Amino acid sequence: RGPSSAGGASSSGDFRTRDSGGPSSAGSLKGGSDANIRYARGPSSAGGASSSSEVRTYTKTIADLGRRRLWQQAVHILDDMHDSRIAPDVTVCSAAVGAYAKGRQWEKVFALLGQMQASGMRPNVVAYNAAIGSCSGDQWELGLRTVAYARQHGRFPNAITYGAAMKCCESAHQWSQVLGLLSEMRVARFAPNTAALRSAISAGDACHQWEEVLRSLQEMRAARGRLDDDAYCAGARACLRGDRWVDALSLLQQAQQERVVPGTSMYSSTMMAACGRQKWQHVLQLLEEATRHRVLLDETMFSTAIAACETGGKWEKALDLLGQMKTAGFTPTLPVYNTAICACGLNEQWFQALSLLGQLYLAGLQPDIMTYNSVMDACEASGNWEIALSLYEGLRIQNLAPDLATYNIAIHSCSQAARWQQALSLLEEVESVGYEIDDDMISAAIDACMSAQEWERVWALVNRPR
Repeated sequence: RGPSSAGGASSSGDFRTRDSGGPSSAGSLKGGSDANIRYARGPSSAGGASSSSEVRTYTKTIADLGRRRLWQQAVHILDDMHDSRIAPDVTVCSAAVGAYAKGRQWEKVFALLGQMQASGMRPNVVAYNAAIGSCSGDQWELGLRTVAYARQHGRFPNAITYGAAMKCCESAHQWSQVLGLLSEMRVARFAPNTAALRSAISAGDACHQWEEVLRSLQEMRAARGRLDDDAYCAGARACLRGDRWVDALSLLQQAQQERVVPGTSMYSSTMMAACGRQKWQHVLQLLEEATRHRVLLDETMFSTAIAACETGGKWEKALDLLGQMKTAGFTPTLPVYNTAICACGLNEQWFQALSLLGQLYLAGLQPDIMTYNSVMDACEASGNWEIALSLYEGLRIQNLAPDLATYNIAIHSCSQAARWQQALSLLEEVESVGYEIDDDMISAAIDACMSAQEWERVWALVNRPR
């Protein structure tokens, strides 16, 4: 462009980078007058122009330093260009932006972008992508503004732009922004790259959007992108939320095939997904597999396996797992005890159910009505009606209100003992608290009256309005 005065260099700068620059303002990417990058507008040498081969060499060197995250050395290269009176072009400056971005020097990045614009250069999309990539954490809004600014100045985003912006928002846990960018990317018909899909998986997991997680995982596999443990764990949680237990097992097998060692989180989520579909055999197989692979078992895995034992009628295994859980240093919660008691009750193991009730008290836990119902049911089913009715009476001491299941068990216990008066009294109590008497209760009360040969009571119950 020629010197600004006779025989002198341009006053606009010398392309040195010795001072520290500040970030751009909220509405612009232009740097101030004290920015750290200044451009040589004079000749590269006395009366001559810089050769394109020299510029290409500098560009290649700066880009290589950027890939190695040696942004300080890139600064020295820019200074060397000035000393050699070689004027940088947009490719050199874009390479420098990339070097600063790799070094997370976002302030220098935006100062350089501003100076490029001030000198009449138009930063290319590579420079804007690098600038967006330098933003993380608190700078996520600056990253999004840069996307909009680039678009306004004719530099339309590409797949890399969106991937960088999504990564920027992910670093600040701006999950809705990540998913919004992904949707915009797909509308623009850009195929999400690996970085974008990783961000989408994290965002979908955080927002409980299981469909998006599974879709992104599928796209990652189609693009032959390598999935890490975090991605597989997110997929397992998505399968749990979406009730996709078969997909959860498939993901676990795929992780093993790709030599990704599944951890506690993935096994736990897969077990819960299978348990939710009452696939108790798979749950216990997964627990055995995790133990064999020396995966650290957590409280959720133990409680899920105990629930699977209840479904499968494996009360002995449930008690064994409860013991293992305590040995591992976990304190079983009330729901875990209730599940184990229910497993015993369903198999008429009344003594084991009573024993668990005692353990529960010793652990400092307070039983709820579900606990009592399970123990009472175990006693009633095994013919120990005295204990069942005694437990019913104990509800008053515990300040627990009987529910419909409690009354049903108590009336059936009265039927076994031919306690017809108590059975009829319980029916009246059921009505008084607002529950609806069902046919099963009526049938049990009739049996109690028939055992005592109270035929008038039997007739009254038979003809009782439904």
